[in-house]
Amino acid sequence: MLRDTQAGFTLLETLVALAVLAVSASFLLSATESHTRNTAALSDRMIALWVAQNRVAQIEAGLSRQPGSITMAGASWRIRTAVTGTSDADLLRLTVGVAPEGDPGATMASLTTFIDAKRRP
Repeated sequence: MLRDTQAGFTLLETLVALAVLAVSASFLLSATESHTRNTAALSDRMIALWVAQNRVAQIEAGLSRQPGSITMAGASWRIRTAVTGTSDADLLRLTVGVAPEGDPGATMASLTTFIDAKRRP
């Protein structure tokens, strides 16, 4: 019987396979990191929207003298409200903006609704 001298992988083939595996793993790690970052940002925006919805509900319930900042889900949020008139004298446009306490210029959520002019905050 003759023995095959070419059985198995050469060192060069093994190194190429390891290089391909390393590059693939780095792309997978980068994609996972990006997904985690996007999920955290989405969570922050969702909490900010809840803060804005809560403020609108407070104003509609007549509790308009609430502080300009609130803590929800372990984070502090700065709340800005703006009331403007509309063409209908009985309606006001209420815009609530929510930003992280540390960065009040970065609005994470903005909610606009209309309220009865008698309930002006």
